Amino acid sequence: MLDAVSERNKGIYAITAVYLGVVGHLIMNRIAEILNKLGTKDREAKLRFYERLAFNMTICVRSIWSNPKTTDGEKIEAIKTINELSHRIFNWIWKLRRTEEELIDAECFSDIKSYGQENSIAAGEIGAALNLNYRDLDES
Repeated sequence: MLDAVSERNKGIYAITAVYLGVVGHLIMNRIAEILNKLGTKDREAKLRFYERLAFNMTICVRSIWSNPKTTDGEKIEAIKTINELSHRIFNWIWKLRRTEEELIDAECFSDIKSYGQENSIAAGEIGAALNLNYRDLDES
């Protein structure tokens, strides 16, 4: 019985991972739209956006390492990409919190897109995270 449940869960996970990957790649192509919406927000809303994005990067890593459809090498490369982007996001948060200097969202999104282009597995995850944040922008 447990083997059947485990196999069923693997199938559900695989379908969900494929769906999120497709959605993620579509969102990566909508960066300009997200950037425009973020540009209408004040400093605090932007800070919340980037904090949420940093949190969602940790979920991306979990999603990558638990995906049974990817090899260990693919997982390592994708996680390295997410890790590097996470460092950038934390730097943006630090800059928003510690300085009066304005964060240039276009530069941030250029980095996001660049990291997405670096690794297709990471791109799907990054896009899914951006999608969650994009929906939350309506609430801020």
